[in-house]
Amino acid sequence: MKHTGTILAEMLAGYGVHYIFGVPGGQTNALYDAVGARSDVHHILMRDERSAAYAAVGYAKISNKIGVCDATVGAGSTKLTSGLAEAYNSSIPVIAIISDVASDWVRLIDHGAASQGLNQKDMLRPITKGVIRIPSQKRAPELIRTAFRKACTGRCGPVVLEIPHDVFDEEYKGDSLDLSTNESGGKFPSSRSRPSPDEIEQAAELLLGAKNPLIIAGGGVLVSQAQRELKEVAEFLTVPVVTTFSGKGAIPEDHPLALGVLGRMGTKPAKEVAWKADLVFLIGFKSAQNSTFEWSFPRQDQKVIHLDIDASEIGKVFPTAGSIIADAKVGLEELLKRLKERGRGGSCPERESFRRTKEVKRRLTEWKKCINEEINPEREPIQPQRVVREINDLCGNDDILVCDASFPSGWGAIYFETVKERRCLFPRGLASLGFALPTAIGVSLAEKDKTIVVLSGDGGFTYSLSELATLRQHRIRIISIVLNNRCLAWIKWWQRLHYNQGYQSADLIDLDFDRIAKGFGLSGISIKDSGELQAGLKKAWGMAESVVVDVKTEVWETPIFSYREKLRSLSSKKGGM
Repeated sequence: MKHTGTILAEMLAGYGVHYIFGVPGGQTNALYDAVGARSDVHHILMRDERSAAYAAVGYAKISNKIGVCDATVGAGSTKLTSGLAEAYNSSIPVIAIISDVASDWVRLIDHGAASQGLNQKDMLRPITKGVIRIPSQKRAPELIRTAFRKACTGRCGPVVLEIPHDVFDEEYKGDSLDLSTNESGGKFPSSRSRPSPDEIEQAAELLLGAKNPLIIAGGGVLVSQAQRELKEVAEFLTVPVVTTFSGKGAIPEDHPLALGVLGRMGTKPAKEVAWKADLVFLIGFKSAQNSTFEWSFPRQDQKVIHLDIDASEIGKVFPTAGSIIADAKVGLEELLKRLKERGRGGSCPERESFRRTKEVKRRLTEWKKCINEEINPEREPIQPQRVVREINDLCGNDDILVCDASFPSGWGAIYFETVKERRCLFPRGLASLGFALPTAIGVSLAEKDKTIVVLSGDGGFTYSLSELATLRQHRIRIISIVLNNRCLAWIKWWQRLHYNQGYQSADLIDLDFDRIAKGFGLSGISIKDSGELQAGLKKAWGMAESVVVDVKTEVWETPIFSYREKLRSLSSKKGGM
């Protein structure tokens, strides 16, 4: 029998959707019935709805196609919140399909009189671009098209389709509705807003007049696929480029103008050049906490140009001398065209260009020497930064690292280099633990021929252990590296630095994640000593199936350099007492 699930599956296929990540529920069975009858759309059974949303985010980030997830009414929809909030804050388009109780039961949802009933719309509205309820089968095609259009136009983000149980199951005759779609509507950006000539002229004037300009590339550069345009503008003006977490990879980090990630968990040369800049060009950047050092940068004496697709971001935190309200790719194209028309205007002659490039090279050389010297191959327990350095050396030019929240994000941001086509993903929308493994599942289905590596702490990895079953069931190959320091390290550091205590509230029991992986039918490797690290990781890279590598690591190492300095200060005071 055909039903509303048939309509939904047909239109998803029309938009180029190949995967739906979710957990089945009784009220959504019509969707699985329809998908099961097709060969072009596949339902990926996850073990948790939270993971389903993260997988959809990962798939969307890498494929530049809308990610799709599903959950049943109430108990399922509540668990989508972490992933949808991540998508919303990161401007990633996701369609979340949820069911609802039957239409005439809605009056009975209070306190769950109708089983699993809940006011889902009000719960999900603040973390999505919209919750669209399909009240009848005849309205379904129109509202499905609305959801896709809304998700990937303007500032992208997640949209929820809510379908009552009776509407989902309603029989479909198959000849009365317009199910037309446009496959390009399932990709993003599906449309690109253009800047005004006056905005471009003003920005060009400011950039050509700056002595020490700096570009900060945010996640919007990657969402817009504006990497080439960013590089061309930077090269034309000889402007150093730093990135945010979400923007890492916007410019290859072996480029002579690239200085790495800016922020508390960022590189020293990025901060040094940022402090010295007289003009800061923000591109696809929401003025977030980390890369602005808690909004202390840019300073009032530094001019700001801000390019963003969302006009509400311009001037939200920092006054701007110039603004470009546009898609990043189109905005940079227009800016470069105007810069070339004006020429360099004598503002950046050859000697000035040479000075800037030489300064970037000097700072990077000093920085790399510094971090190379800090890594001790004989240190016990193993240093987390050494683990990431080994990962960096083993990854190919187009492999992908997915980092969990907390310190793993910092280790990946600083010590993993996004050269060539490499990417590095972080949970910067919500910074929630448990992000990495399920997100990597979505990434792996978007890029089946690449090596996908998860970098997680032991605390974060336990959030999503059940998804090891997903890896086995769907024969997905992911290398998971667990930095196992037996604690929630950021919290433990915070307690020591700010309370001068070693509370046990952040301590975790020592789990053998290699053995846990084997219990799920996967491979597992245990690395307890520094001398085992290189060989153990090489073995993991040589495996054809998913593997979990449990690496026993040092607690008192952090990617936050100000924390290191404060700990040294506290230690010296104690020593002098």
